[in-house]
Amino acid sequence: MEKVKTVRKSDVVLWCVFLVFMFARITCTMSYWMLLSAIVTILGVVLLISAKLPSKRLIVLSLVFALAVTFSYLAITDLGGVLLYSLSSGIPTFVCSLAVFSVMEKRDGFELITNPKIKGIAIGIVAGLILSCINAIMPGDRGETGFTIPKIVVALSPGIFEEIALRAIFMAFCIWYAKGEKMSRFSAFTMYFMMVIPHTVAHGYDPVSTIILAVLFGIPFALLQKKVDLTSAMLSHYLVDAIRFIFLGW
Repeated sequence: MEKVKTVRKSDVVLWCVFLVFMFARITCTMSYWMLLSAIVTILGVVLLISAKLPSKRLIVLSLVFALAVTFSYLAITDLGGVLLYSLSSGIPTFVCSLAVFSVMEKRDGFELITNPKIKGIAIGIVAGLILSCINAIMPGDRGETGFTIPKIVVALSPGIFEEIALRAIFMAFCIWYAKGEKMSRFSAFTMYFMMVIPHTVAHGYDPVSTIILAVLFGIPFALLQKKVDLTSAMLSHYLVDAIRFIFLGW
């Protein structure tokens, strides 16, 4: 029987990173998004040092994603605001995209976004519509409703940035350092935990709301990435936010 390593150094690293993030979250007054963005950017750099750059085509795609995230904010802010978002979202998206795509090319584990399957697109749309219905019945403040171009444009940011830089990067990190071997239950738990909880905590909600958000949205998006493909998770997340902005307000 193949021996499975119970705890890997990569697991320890991720848990230490999470504890540092939570300590800062509890004790400091700061932008938790900026903090998490800095953390995942560092993880992306570490991965790139080990896994190297992906193919030229995926470097270009990473740049396209980063620019799409950055300039989507032109829909709601001025150029100065866009420059700020380039630091908090655009650069992390670029670095993490490079790292995620490099791991995709060199390790089995999840599908290439550059070759999305019709099945994945369909699952992403259905999942997005179902999660949007769940989102609609949840209590919360309601803003200005109605269809506008800015609402569907700015929704690109969570669909791309959050799924790649705040979720896929953790899966890529775990898959790369598993070195092609089967993950232990603890390593698999670590992977899913990091794909769900840090992103959820960064929203700054109270503990109960954070748990609800993680269960209803974080886990489904993580499962879509791991069990279907990255395309389905990005599409589903985009639809949830775009529909929320239109029918529930900002």
